[in-house]
Amino acid sequence: MYSSSEERALDQVIRYVAAKVGEVCFLTEHHRFSSGFSYLNQIQARGALESQGWTVEEVVPFSSSKGVGVWYAVRNKGWKREEVLVLLLEVSEGVREGYLSLCQTR
Repeated sequence: MYSSSEERALDQVIRYVAAKVGEVCFLTEHHRFSSGFSYLNQIQARGALESQGWTVEEVVPFSSSKGVGVWYAVRNKGWKREEVLVLLLEVSEGVREGYLSLCQTR
């Protein structure tokens, strides 16, 4: 779980990133990885999305030195096409934590 202030900050970041690529977030969702984004955590996160029917494309590979990565995911659900921007953000303020933020764009 994360606090409401963390959620607001994560919302601001994902909405900023979306705006930079000409998108608008309609819905956001955030998940915390208490041990950061190891390669295994990235594989598990991607696998979880793919198991729900998402096709995931890595736009900006995650860099542990920069603490950020960007994915783009799409899926067709019946007649509806869904698109999400996925932001992997890692912070290290005493303890390393990772956040996976989803921004539904359409």
